[in-house]
Amino acid sequence: MRDDILNEVLARIEGDYKFKKTKSGWMQGGTCPACGKKELFVKADNPWVLKCGRLNNCGHVVYVKEAYPDIFDDWSKRYAQTPVAPNAAADAYLKINRGFDIDRLKGLYTQEYYHDREKGIGSATVRFPIANGGFWERIIDQPHRFGKKKAHFNHGASYMGTCWEPPMPPSDDEIWFVEGIFDSISLMFAEVYAPTPLSCNNYPYLFLQGVAERCVQNDKKRPRLVFAYDDGKAGRDYMKRHVARAQSEGWEASAAYIRFKNGAKRDWNDMHLAGGIQVEAIEDARYRGALLTARSAADKAGIMFKKKAWQSFYFDYDNRLYWFDIDFKKLSEAKQAIAEMSEHAGKTPQQIHDMAMEQSRAVFEIANCLPTALYYQASALTDEAWYYVRIDFPHDGPSLKAAFNGRQVRVASEFSNRLIHVAPGALYTGNQRHLDLWLKSQMFGIKTVDSIDFIGYSKEHKAWIFDKLAVADGKLIELNEEDFFDIGKRAVNSRNKTVNLNINPDLNEYDGRWAKILWDCFGTKGIVALAYWLGSLFAEQIREPAFHESYPFLEVTGEPNAGKSTLIEFFWKLCGRTAYEGFDPAKSSAAGRSRNLVQVSNLPIVLIESDRDKGESDKLKQRSFDWDEFKTAFNGRSVRSLGVKSSGTDTYEPPFRGALVISQNAKVVASDAFMQRIVHIWLEAKPVTAQSRAHFKALTGFPVKACSGFIVKATKAEAEILKTVQERYTDYVEALDMNPLIRQQRVKHNHAQLMALVDALRLIVNFSDEAYAQVIQEIVSMAIERQETINDDPPIVSEFWEVFDYIESRNEDGPVLNHARNEGEIAVNLNEFVARADSLRQQVPDMRELKKHLRQSRNRRFVAANHTVNSAITNRSIKCWVFEREDIRRKAGDD
Repeated sequence: MRDDILNEVLARIEGDYKFKKTKSGWMQGGTCPACGKKELFVKADNPWVLKCGRLNNCGHVVYVKEAYPDIFDDWSKRYAQTPVAPNAAADAYLKINRGFDIDRLKGLYTQEYYHDREKGIGSATVRFPIANGGFWERIIDQPHRFGKKKAHFNHGASYMGTCWEPPMPPSDDEIWFVEGIFDSISLMFAEVYAPTPLSCNNYPYLFLQGVAERCVQNDKKRPRLVFAYDDGKAGRDYMKRHVARAQSEGWEASAAYIRFKNGAKRDWNDMHLAGGIQVEAIEDARYRGALLTARSAADKAGIMFKKKAWQSFYFDYDNRLYWFDIDFKKLSEAKQAIAEMSEHAGKTPQQIHDMAMEQSRAVFEIANCLPTALYYQASALTDEAWYYVRIDFPHDGPSLKAAFNGRQVRVASEFSNRLIHVAPGALYTGNQRHLDLWLKSQMFGIKTVDSIDFIGYSKEHKAWIFDKLAVADGKLIELNEEDFFDIGKRAVNSRNKTVNLNINPDLNEYDGRWAKILWDCFGTKGIVALAYWLGSLFAEQIREPAFHESYPFLEVTGEPNAGKSTLIEFFWKLCGRTAYEGFDPAKSSAAGRSRNLVQVSNLPIVLIESDRDKGESDKLKQRSFDWDEFKTAFNGRSVRSLGVKSSGTDTYEPPFRGALVISQNAKVVASDAFMQRIVHIWLEAKPVTAQSRAHFKALTGFPVKACSGFIVKATKAEAEILKTVQERYTDYVEALDMNPLIRQQRVKHNHAQLMALVDALRLIVNFSDEAYAQVIQEIVSMAIERQETINDDPPIVSEFWEVFDYIESRNEDGPVLNHARNEGEIAVNLNEFVARADSLRQQVPDMRELKKHLRQSRNRRFVAANHTVNSAITNRSIKCWVFEREDIRRKAGDD
């Protein structure tokens, strides 16, 4: 039954960890993913848990079922159910995935099937009968599809107060209670009788009543109770509650729980898989339970001293930090003095020791809260580092988390100041020695978490990192309790707090009817813009050298009240961002613009400049930025170089990771190179009707909760979307090659990408074949329009030549402004041009803007600026702007 999985696992771990097989049946010399040493080992015939041989310095454990979930995800397909083997998948799951000898479990379980009506998916299950005719079952086929609901109970049967008992004789001495059936079975193989109440919040009062009655009937002493739930907030809280309740009911009760190396949260079944539950592990669990249920800080300190025999140490109690000190000389003297006192003549040595401890120890508070160092983050570029610290309080209220730099966590006074700064009322009153010992314990083997300074796609981790969720390999990953994402073998989070995306990951609440409303409002242009927006979610992948190397800019312009803002704001809703359109680059400094451009990855950066067009006379208002500074963003290169604060000459050139969207009233006027990088959508303001008003109201009022699933659906479909874009792109480039009206290769490239994205859009948004054909034709028209725009002069240049031709045409005797002697050239002195235009009451463009754009004159090609020519009008030298004459160029082209 195990051979196919065994062979697959052996092949994977041998390749990934570089094991060497030995004749004795062991695989050794594997590279440990935690410490990097070649100390990983495992038995070849039982390779389910890999261990690092550096037990004291590392001790890392790799659970194969977690490292390769794809191997262990589809039990019912790998082990088909047959009449001869009705429990085939369940047997394999329990034997391989849980490590059980199923011969001892025969008849306790069955293989069944669970169907989730809401999600429309199902899975084989391992089902166990429980009290009152109910059952508990564990989903075994790709359980990640069901979110947190990986197991469930049948409805209508209450198990409260009861327990599921393992198939072994009940113990008369001690009864353990664990959270789940698999924990119960795991302890059974360690010969520990451990029924399970099936949930840590279920106090087994009915079960205990039965035990108490049997003890009375058989005249036996009640067994001791040990509540051994999982190490988590809920588990620890209920262990304390249940121990206290059991003691109040006359039971001798204690707690026990396990914690693996480096604080990893594991259960009894994990320990069973890792080599079995040993006596040492049981005793360590009892010790941890005793600390958990200590009645006071002094009581907890005494338990720790008895176990460790340390002279001084810090410890926590009730979410406060304490310090313990003992004077061994004073302890020895106190013991002798107590033993010699007549009133203590009958005391045992232990009682004398405890009394002496009271006199020779010191226990005092060093912090009125509990700080815990969670993990380490660093920026290699800026040489900054942070320790992420959680702060818990003895009073009710949520924990706080904050970053401490090296000095703030190392120096007692700095630590105290930072603590009270980030946590109201939190005080550290210990000294440097106390902090040093706390730090030594907290920092040993501390986890390292990768930190990114943007929101969105991380190429390094091949995942989208958002506020509360991440998406990698088509799977959703939730933010854990310590505020980072576990992605494969790495941990990552984002330091960016500026961009907030409130994404609803529950696709059951997703309402795809918004697509029809979008079509009703904007028609084909709305779908074209949506396709671009979809592509922006994959801009990093599309710009890869092996893919298309670039991603175009989207320009959305149009008349006032055409709906530009409505369109962009709704698209942001699809990504979970509300009440946001973009930022105005003209109102930002160069540093502000560059920061905005690197805040996101695989998300749009929207530049809004609609207030620039206040009429024809204001179109040429000077801007404080140049469109060409964004040109390198086309290929994902840096748009600005920043100096790093250091003593060296280091610079920081963050790449452009997003997609550029320009939304304004007037069209962009820029260099040829920039204009070629644009796909342009023009929105026309149509007459308002009752129907159109209703459509726009429905679009603006569409709840983000019902449509932000778009970004979830898109990112989960990464492989299919990219495959579609890659396959269809070539076909569309060839189609555009056949169109004689489109000549510029970059125009073809950009619009072919957009057409391929429309095909990819159909994977997640439904629209008809007729609508699809219209959208594709719309993009062809956009490509033709873009070619024409590139051929034409910018508006400001056209206006200049109109005024120039008007002035020249008024004089029949010869040229007025053209000083060129060469018939194929035009030479214009701009100061003279302004004077002549003013005298004829002609409107003169802003001269600074004009000089910038005259270099882009196309019909009369720019040759040189401020070039000295011998004037054909005055026979004197004069500074002129020189251009090729249009009719000469046209004649040369005709010839």
